[in-house]
Amino acid sequence: MRRIFGSRPTRFERGDAVRLKTALPANGLERGMVGTISEVRRTKLPSYDVQFLNASGVVGRSVVDETDLMPADGRRFDDNDVVRLRRDVPSEGLATGTVGIVSEVSPGPPVRYIVEFVNASGAVIARSALFDDDLASPDEAPESDAGAPSDGGSGDAPEETGLADDQLDQLIAELRTQGQAMQQQSAQEQAAQEQSAQAGPPSPQAETPARQVEPPVQEPDEPSGVVDDAPPSDGRITKFVRGDAVRLNAAPPSAGFEAGAEGTVTWVILGQPVAYLVEFRNASGGTGPPTKVEEPYLSFAR
Repeated sequence: MRRIFGSRPTRFERGDAVRLKTALPANGLERGMVGTISEVRRTKLPSYDVQFLNASGVVGRSVVDETDLMPADGRRFDDNDVVRLRRDVPSEGLATGTVGIVSEVSPGPPVRYIVEFVNASGAVIARSALFDDDLASPDEAPESDAGAPSDGGSGDAPEETGLADDQLDQLIAELRTQGQAMQQQSAQEQAAQEQSAQAGPPSPQAETPARQVEPPVQEPDEPSGVVDDAPPSDGRITKFVRGDAVRLNAAPPSAGFEAGAEGTVTWVILGQPVAYLVEFRNASGGTGPPTKVEEPYLSFAR
């Protein structure tokens, strides 16, 4: 992360080479176009004046949000981008068309991506290291869709991903929204850390009032239905975030757990309603696979 004017963090600064992650038809810009940052704008979500280039020089100048840009270092995809497999990965049990989200990029060469793949319920089923040739954007057709039979036959049918088209579209939309939210949250956390660092330690002359110890309050048992407890006021955009300890208020359909089960949030899935991947603890103290649970069924574990 970079800083401008000593406060707000930004990912890029003047002179950086960047590439468009998404097409911007209103500006006449296509995905993959390369440009140079000419100015950094201090907005709620940072944006940049970018001069886009081709072989003959500058072809246009546009203001572009930070979430629409990535470094022009040879990568095709960026952190938190949604991707699809272009071919089977038998070693991981993954089929062509399986949807995932990029969690890490190693510039290389060759560029390598760490991708987390999910199933229809949003649970992470694999985490794989892959390369450009293995991946496509969600709106690109997998290789098995593009191939035509050479001998007049019907050709091979594309691999099944286990998701209907509408389910796949919804999952891709949720992952894209989640990726943008993670970028925003990271920027907010960085800004908060910088403000704390600038404030410095408290003055030695300042007196810290003694903390009053109150007797414990006996709380009534929670009902088996939905509990509405307020989230902490720490700037988070969802009630829970990764790492939060949570508890089931009621057993959601087909969750496989009873009310009162406790676990840890490992992933946030934005939507209506917001949902989470939770690793629940079992009787032996271990954890099971991540389970998708909608927000109304959860409260903070005590």
